[in-house]
Amino acid sequence: MYTKEFSLLEKQVKAIQEDVSKKHINRVLFVSCGGSLATIQPGTFLLDELADSVFSKAYNSNEFLSAIPRGISEKTLVVLNSQTGNTAETYAAAEKAKELGATLIAFSTNPESKLCALADHPVYYYDNPLDPYPLGLSIYPIVYKTMFALIDTLEGTNYSSDVQAALDSVDEIVAKSYEHHLDRAREFAKRMLNEQVIYTVGGGINTAIAYVVSNCLVMESLWLDSSALAAGEFFHGAVEAFDENSAVFALLGLHATRQMEERVVKFLQRKSNKITTLDANSLFLDSVKPWLKPFFAPIILNFIAAKYIDELSYLKGHPVSSRRYMGVEKY
Repeated sequence: MYTKEFSLLEKQVKAIQEDVSKKHINRVLFVSCGGSLATIQPGTFLLDELADSVFSKAYNSNEFLSAIPRGISEKTLVVLNSQTGNTAETYAAAEKAKELGATLIAFSTNPESKLCALADHPVYYYDNPLDPYPLGLSIYPIVYKTMFALIDTLEGTNYSSDVQAALDSVDEIVAKSYEHHLDRAREFAKRMLNEQVIYTVGGGINTAIAYVVSNCLVMESLWLDSSALAAGEFFHGAVEAFDENSAVFALLGLHATRQMEERVVKFLQRKSNKITTLDANSLFLDSVKPWLKPFFAPIILNFIAAKYIDELSYLKGHPVSSRRYMGVEKY
């Protein structure tokens, strides 16, 4: 099942590798909006840590257009993401980048979109709750697959074999991990049922995951107030807003940046009665190579965090598909 989709993905990623191998790429820029930016932003973390030959940075599409970075050329790779493939500011940013000579990779669920038509390398992913699909075809796993293939091409490394083995197990890892977390997720839902503000905290690569939980799940899907806080910034201002009534959903990863997350969690466990932690140590990652676990854990944290929010939506009787403005009004 889904043999065609996985085969197409392999061809798309291979085409990127073949193209990049012929070019002298020295910059990789990630350009998108909202959750579409957050789901490709871990690429900057992976490149910064594992690639010596390129500079990387992430930009909101509108900010990119308002202050176009200097030095974009045929040596620049621009990575974009738009679920519909028709996000106006992301398409405009792609047009400008291509005009300046950049090579474009575009992630989208819509192969017929303007963005995919413009991109040198469209990469398709799947996001339809009404049509269940393997998690390996969703955005985070596909971004990881593409980024590690890119790193292998740029650096002459061979990370992709271990990464693919982990991605092949992602459905099993999520299923086993969530079975372990189901009672805690339902307890979280009961605890958060009447909360109007739910903060999220993550450090390092988990900062992007915390943003998705806060912006896309709590605010966009549940219509509640939320703020995603970078663990390393927590004690530099935000801490003063927290007391025993502050509701917090905190991520604990496996990377060296975990120490920042642990510091926040330990403080809040003393100050708040409403903190829930999602610890990567509780995930079933035995099938993942040890070197890869710190990078791979955020994918699973994201999937499990989404299921925590699902449980809250069930209890509230508020489907996560609910929207008041997006796709309803023009703005």
